[in-house]
Amino acid sequence: MCPVMGRITVDGGIAQFSLKEDAHPDHWDAKIGRVKGKTREQIELNRKIDQTEKSISDIYMKTLDTSGYARKKFFGFHIHSS
Repeated sequence: MCPVMGRITVDGGIAQFSLKEDAHPDHWDAKIGRVKGKTREQIELNRKIDQTEKSISDIYMKTLDTSGYARKKFFGFHIHSS
């Protein structure tokens, strides 16, 4: 099993974080960033990845709407405290 990690680029910097989930390497599809398969665990993991992507997108859009730009430090705080 391997940890599922996320990576975003903001303000010229890279922020990495763990989803605190594991996936079997044979079931991971790197092209789409999801687990292949239809077991309950695989569906739940893919749902968690989808929710995390949506949360990041929502934070990014809200930040752009309020300040006109996004900063890595701000993003890191929101990702870890969500």
